Amino acid sequence: MALQDQLASMREAANLNNLANTEQTQGGGQTDTSQRKILGRETNKTSGGIKLGSLSSDVGAAGELEGRRNTEFVAAEMGEASLATQQRIEETQEVIGSRDLDSIRQTLDANKGAVYSLYRRALRQDPSIEGKLTVRLTIEPDGTLSSVKLINSELEAPDLVEKLIGRIGLINFGAQNVTTTELEYAFNFLPF
Repeated sequence: MALQDQLASMREAANLNNLANTEQTQGGGQTDTSQRKILGRETNKTSGGIKLGSLSSDVGAAGELEGRRNTEFVAAEMGEASLATQQRIEETQEVIGSRDLDSIRQTLDANKGAVYSLYRRALRQDPSIEGKLTVRLTIEPDGTLSSVKLINSELEAPDLVEKLIGRIGLINFGAQNVTTTELEYAFNFLPF
């Protein structure tokens, strides 16, 4: 209530009569005009590009590739990177039989964890064990290994080599309508 009374007294005190007698002047001065910039309008402009006319066109030569080289990289699986588990079927040896080479590699890759676990266990006992183990595999049409022969071993641990050959002999490649397949396969065992 007190606020309403104060507002009412202010209305009564305001004298509006002298406001009507003010003079208006026209054209007495200049006003600055302001313009609004809309940011979105500027986005449709281009940079104008790069002018290439002044560049020399005789730099370099229009040549051809001299040759093509392919590099094959075998990446280690997760958890086995430090073992440098580079395995490959020896290209110099001929695969005898009609079993698909890719299916053989897939099966060996799927089973290499079990093979390398034997190596890691032996590595805890003797950290100096390292080297290459090459075996000749004879794969029957039903997928079993009828023969695992040691071709070469750089591992200086005969007990480990015997366990590795025994574990490799348990690998099953799956039955296929193929002939008996023979191949040499190399395992590289490197410590951490």
